[in-house]
Amino acid sequence: RASRARQRRELRERRELRERRELRECRELRERRELRERRELREIREHREHQELRKIRELRERRELRESVESLESVKFFERFESLESVKSLENVGSLESVGA
Repeated sequence: RASRARQRRELRERRELRERRELRECRELRERRELRERRELREIREHREHQELRKIRELRERRELRESVESLESVKFFERFESLESVKSLENVGSLESVGA
């Protein structure tokens, strides 16, 4: 009788040990999986942020280039306009001289 009780107790203790070990292993697996998922999410987020920053930088560079081209074009336009105006004023002076003569 005592040996049967001892056997049942030992079986119960082994079962409890096995269950605790399985629970611990499951918890460790879950924790590793959660860590991996958080790392993957962080990497995805960092990649997206990097892409967004690169796109913002490209857009800014394009805008700055466009603005500098527009500025250059307006300077050229005014230079041409001023040279046209000086030609017209010279023509006016010439026509006034011919009228005065």
